Formats: sequence, structure tokens, C-alpha cells
Amino acid sequence: MEDVTACSSPQMECFPVVNIMHLVQFLTHCLQKHPRSYTVQDLRNLVVMLCQLAVDVRLQTVVFDIEMCLAAVLNCFGEVQWPDEVLEMLCY
Repeated sequence: MEDVTACSSPQMECFPVVNIMHLVQFLTHCLQKHPRSYTVQDLRNLVVMLCQLAVDVRLQTVVFDIEMCLAAVLNCFGEVQWPDEVLEMLCY
């Protein structure tokens, strides 16, 4: 397996893009297999974290995986609780 990292300068520590991609893919798998195993606060925190990852320019090659993980997180919210969660996250 090729090690892909994002390095902007020789002095900067390289950013482990592949490791983050694998972590996001694993998280997506866990969310899909056991969607009711997470608290609402866990899910909110994951939404925030994934949105922050999605805007990181070093992770442009991983945006699809991040989007799939974000979709898996959103699917973990129940249909009844979703309208309240949208309002709560807008204030987050």
C-alpha cells in the first residue's frame, strides 16, 4: 500500500491522509452496522468533526468518504427527533 501524505513544506510534519481516510471509512462502517449505539451528543460531535474535516484542504481526496460518513451519522438520528436536532445543530 502506498503511503499518501500531504506536505506543504519540508519543515512541516506530513499529514496522514490515508490514515484519516481509513478512520473515516471504519467509522462509516460502524455507524451503518450499529446505528442505535450512539448517544445524540456523540452524533452531534461527529457531525461537527466531519464538517471540519470536509473543509480541510489537505483532505480534498477524501471528501467523498467524509460525505458518506456524514450521511451515515445523519441516518442514525430518528425521523421523529430529526427536526429538533436540525434546530439544535444550527445553534451548535
